[in-house]
Amino acid sequence: MNVYKNFVSTDWLLDHRKDDDLFIFDCRFDPFEPEVYGPKAYKMMHIEGAYYLDMDEDLSQHGGEHGGARIRADVDMLGAKLAGLGADMDSKIICYDDGIYSAARAWWQLTYMGYTNVYVLDGGFREWFNKKYMFTKELPKPKGKGSFIPNIHEEMFADIEDVKLTYNDDSKILLDSRNGVQFTGIEEKIYSKKGHIPGSINIYYISNLISGRRVQPLRALKKEFKVCRSADEIITYSGSGVGAAVSYMCLTELGYNVRLYAGGISDWATYDNLIVESFWGSSEVLKPSAERYADKLEAKEAKKLEKAAMKAEKLAEKKARKANK
Repeated sequence: MNVYKNFVSTDWLLDHRKDDDLFIFDCRFDPFEPEVYGPKAYKMMHIEGAYYLDMDEDLSQHGGEHGGARIRADVDMLGAKLAGLGADMDSKIICYDDGIYSAARAWWQLTYMGYTNVYVLDGGFREWFNKKYMFTKELPKPKGKGSFIPNIHEEMFADIEDVKLTYNDDSKILLDSRNGVQFTGIEEKIYSKKGHIPGSINIYYISNLISGRRVQPLRALKKEFKVCRSADEIITYSGSGVGAAVSYMCLTELGYNVRLYAGGISDWATYDNLIVESFWGSSEVLKPSAERYADKLEAKEAKKLEKAAMKAEKLAEKKARKANK
């Protein structure tokens, strides 16, 4: 489709939108108006042929006391809905929102369930609209009867216990995908605790995008995530796993081993015995982020080089002693 594994362009979708095995899903969502914005935007106008998936009704569930605001979807219900529209496990599925945000969480959820050809529309509805491509208010009809045969990829998911295991494991990175204001604890508009999970680094998911709606070139993504280059595993999180899904997608573009902590701060904050770190009001505001981890890596590498040098020196001394005998 293009240089990306997980994204398709608006031009590609224009050419393929009427393919029999292609399904388009409008996944627009606003965390501050979760019950209103998405359905309203879809009814006003959407890409021709697009069905609607609601973030809170279809793509996730509320976790109750613990688990988070948007835990994994009810797999059977969501699978039945797609099958009812005619989709099979290998159907081409294109998810979109206004730019790249909630569509990434839809991509993660469907891929997690075993759908094998899921993509996000690079540029989203805003680019589609700006190019004056076809949009409508008309609701599409189902394409027939599909099938849902779940193939759950548990390796894509992380729970709170997996997050705790990152504390003292240098081979794992816990990546907070929220903005710096939320990460440092200066401001939090939705959840009860301000700050981040201890040990996290901070790379805002928006920095992976151009103007908030197009994915950065692969070269730029590599630079953005260079701090992660030595990690065996990366766990991404955000408030409730939506922005973190964007980070997840971009990291998988680069071949990293990634898991999504869908519960995020909305889960972590519900445990009285779990703390968050915050740095507002101090001179270290952005220090405990990617740079801190980079310093740690450099120190580790320097230690390895020092050990190698000492070993080489001892070997040279041993050879010299042999030569003098």
